[in-house]
Amino acid sequence: PDDANYVRFRIDPQVAISIGAQRKRAGDDMIGEQVELTALDDSKGDMPPYERLIGDAMNGNGQLFTRQDAAELAW
Repeated sequence: PDDANYVRFRIDPQVAISIGAQRKRAGDDMIGEQVELTALDDSKGDMPPYERLIGDAMNGNGQLFTRQDAAELAW
């Protein structure tokens, strides 16, 4: 139904989370109305995760990588 509460997750092309609910309209009358709250990820200009990872590897920044002794111990 159109008046149901809901949670919506959108992944592509822009990440968004929406929550829809019925609320009482302002005033003395018991009239409801549908409202929606949406949070958008507008992180434009950020590097994709693998782009950052490859860039760090090329620059010698090992902060995001497991040390060799820790990797060997895990095996």
